[in-house]
Parts: sequence; C-alpha cells; structure tokens
Amino acid sequence: MRRKRLFATLALLAWVMAGAMVPGVGAAASRASTREPQQQSGGAAATNPAYLAGMPSVEKVKQMIQGSDPTDSLARQVAVLNILQEVIQRMEIAPGRRYGSQTADELKYFNMYRLGAYQLTQDYAKAHTAAETKAFNQLHGRYELDMTLRREMFQKVFTDAFLADYSKVDAGINADYKAHIEQERKQAEQAQRHAGTPGERTISPMAKNDPTSMAARRCLELGGSEADCITKGIGSGLLALLGIDLDETRKALGTRGLRMGGGYRADNGIGISFGQDTVDVAGCGKLVPDPRGYNVAWQANQWVVQVLNDPGPLAFVLTSSGQLVGPGTVDVGGRVITGYQVYDVQKRYSDGNIVPGSVHQEQVPVYAQRTERCVLPTFHPIAVTDAEVSPVSLLAALLGGEKSKEIKQDEARPTPAGLRVAGVYSAPGGLKMEFHPVAVILDCGQAHVMRQYAVQAAGGQVSIAVANGNSPFALTLRLDGNLGGAGTVEVSGRLMVGMRGNEFVFEPVTARCALSTLRAN
Repeated sequence: MRRKRLFATLALLAWVMAGAMVPGVGAAASRASTREPQQQSGGAAATNPAYLAGMPSVEKVKQMIQGSDPTDSLARQVAVLNILQEVIQRMEIAPGRRYGSQTADELKYFNMYRLGAYQLTQDYAKAHTAAETKAFNQLHGRYELDMTLRREMFQKVFTDAFLADYSKVDAGINADYKAHIEQERKQAEQAQRHAGTPGERTISPMAKNDPTSMAARRCLELGGSEADCITKGIGSGLLALLGIDLDETRKALGTRGLRMGGGYRADNGIGISFGQDTVDVAGCGKLVPDPRGYNVAWQANQWVVQVLNDPGPLAFVLTSSGQLVGPGTVDVGGRVITGYQVYDVQKRYSDGNIVPGSVHQEQVPVYAQRTERCVLPTFHPIAVTDAEVSPVSLLAALLGGEKSKEIKQDEARPTPAGLRVAGVYSAPGGLKMEFHPVAVILDCGQAHVMRQYAVQAAGGQVSIAVANGNSPFALTLRLDGNLGGAGTVEVSGRLMVGMRGNEFVFEPVTARCALSTLRAN
C-alpha cells in the first residue's frame, strides 16, 4: 500500500504539471484582450530579466481572477499569487542562464506575490472563524492544483511577450519531467514485482539517489512520518529536477542571525507575537494585528528589538529576565475595520442551478489607515509547556511543499518566547547547522539529526546551547554574524537501509566533526 500511495502521488503530480504546460499559449486568439500592454522603449524602467515586465501586479490579479462569490474569488486570487511564485522559479532555469543567477528584480517580484498572498489570507482570517479559515486554506490549496485555473491565469494576466518567453523555457522542462516520471513508474513496477517475503529485508523504492527519493529519505531519517515525508520528497525532487534547490531558495529568501520567538503580553492587555520574519501587535486601540518587520541589535549596552511602524519605529528593550520594556505612550500606525461589505452567496451545480439551502450571506471587512495613541509598557513572556512543543512541530519547520493536515495543525503550536536564531551555518570540517524557530538540524558526514536549542544573552554576548543528546555543546554568536565554537561535535542519527515487509528499516549512524567557526551561508 505504501508503494501504491507513493506511485499515486507521483501520478497526481504529473497530472498537475501537465496543467502547467499551457497547451496553445502561442495562440493569440485564446487570450483575453484585457492584458496589460507590453512595455515600449521610453516607457517604465526596464526589468532584469525583461520577462518580468510581462508579469502582472497583485492588483491586476485581484481584478482579473474572479470566482462565484467573494470567498471563492479570494481563494482563486491567493492560489494564482502562489502559482506566480512558481512561474518565476521556472523562468530562472531558462536556456543559457547560470544556476543560482536570480536577479534582484526576480526576488522583488517573488516577494511581492508571496506578501500579496499572505496579506489576503490574513485579512480573511481576521474576519472569519477558525473553521472558516481552515476551509478557506483548503480551498485555495485545491485551486493551486487546478488545471482550469492555471489555464485561466495564463489567458488573462500575462502579456504576449511573456508567454512567448515562457513557452521556450517550458518545452524543455516538460520533456525532462515526463522522462523522470516514466523512469519512476518503471522502477516502482520493478520494485513491486520483486518485493520480498514478510520478514525479509528488501531494497526500499526510496533507496535511489534521484532528488525525490533523497529528500523523502532524509525526512524519514529525521523522524518524519511516511505520509509527510513522501510529500516532502515529491516537492523537493521536482524542484531539484527543474534546477531549483529548495534549501538554497529558502536560504536566499530567509532571514539570518538573531531573531525573536513566541508571545508577550502586557498588563493592559496589549499583546506581541513574534515570527521569524514578522511581529504582530494586538490590542492597541482598534488596530488589527497586521504583520510588521523587526530586527534585533545590541545598542547602547542593551538588546533592542526595533519594530517597523509609521510614524516611527517602536523600540523594545529585552531585559536579562526575559521581559520586553516598551517605549511607553507612542503613536502606532496601522489599519482599522471601518465596516463590512455583505454579499449574497450560493453554491451551484455544474449545470448552473443553485444548490437548495446553500444561499447565505458573507461579509468582507473594509479597512482604513489610522494612527492610535497607545501605552506600550513592560511585556511578559507567555509560557509554553514542553508538551506544546511536540516532535511533529519541530519537523514542521523542515518540510517543504504541501503538508499533511496533522503537520498544519501542529504548526499552530507556539514557539517559546525569547531570542532565537535563523539561517544555515557551515564549518570547513563538514559540520552544518540549519536553524529554525524551535529546532536546529545538525549535519556531519552521513549523520543528521534534529535537536532543540536555547539562546541566552548576557551583556553583548549571545550564547547558543544545543541539546545534542549525550553530547551537548555551546556556540557564541559573534558580531560578524558567524558562530564560534571549539572542540568536536558528535552527531548520532539514523540511515534508512531498506524495508522489511511494508516497514522501513533504519540503522544508527554516528559521525564527528570539528566545532570551529561556522559561517553564515
């Protein structure tokens, strides 16, 4: 059954990719006439590469992509904004381009679409229940795999010049991918025919060294479940086949260095919640908790967390006891809900008739910019129990691509409040450390393992204690952004060596690496 599920997932992904091939993109008659005009000489500043000039703005996506009701429209728009990020990654492997040659403009467009999708989902969540938000996320997730929506996107939002460039890149990629899927099919059939008897160890279908199998195998060896790791492997393997390194992409887009985590609350009810890249401020007047950027720095002999704000940044001092001392009475800029647009919504059958009993009303908030005068006093960290930080939530930071329902639910568990670290660091001796909000992945030789870590700041010094089983060790975060350490690190993990019946078989593996200066990648 496990092999069948893996093969079925591969087949589904092949079907999805077939939808991305955009048959007939060269036919001008199949495209809407409302597409933005191509840039002409003497017009707006040229983009690098030029194809970006033919990609849509977030506002154009909102205008052109519509559904049967406001929620359906919003889900389609979020899906298209997520697909547009894939399109940029696909164009980065155009013939003649060097691997890793992403330009500043490509990163700008990628982040524009990512932020647009994030903002739309946050706006929906703020005006709906948790159950409605969960259903909405499932809806836009399904739309991201919908061939019909992908065809509509290509017909409505791109210029003719972009479609011509895209079709050149796409043709070669799809041929390679079809060959890869055919190879996977033959190998899966062969493994099925030669499966061993119960109790006999056989070669796992994921023992191959193609990108898909390697990613899934690493996920299993780090403690992930089969369902989640197969999904992880499929996503990473496809990107690698297309010339996109998921880890490199994450490192290029992600934040590095000292960060904050967890939640804080003041006695007056105002709360602060940190993520790796953004922070929300809730309870300040009628402002909704929009995400804001922040940074952590050693200033005037104290650790200061500066939060982006208009009219001016908000400075919080992190004390040795773990509290955040706010700036007192300040002006905080943001958005407020000024009302709601109410729509009549109904579901329809495929023949267009309304489903009986489905007619109801939905509302979408209307926002306005506002500045509130609020008191930001001392904030106390919100405690998190060990039970709330489960192994599944630790692994959730690693998984890429689509995630299972269990992983998505578990990611809602809180991160412990306080200083955290982000980024990937490596040493000349082979040690690599990949930091996430609640865990760090250690790599040494063939061994890899996921461990929890803690961060302490004493004066201007930051120390990182890694709970590495029977071999814990400490690091210092230096002013140049690198990590310093001394001695040897022992990494004890496990390797997948085969299968016994339908169960994966693992063997322990241990490697030792010198702990010296680890430089940020």
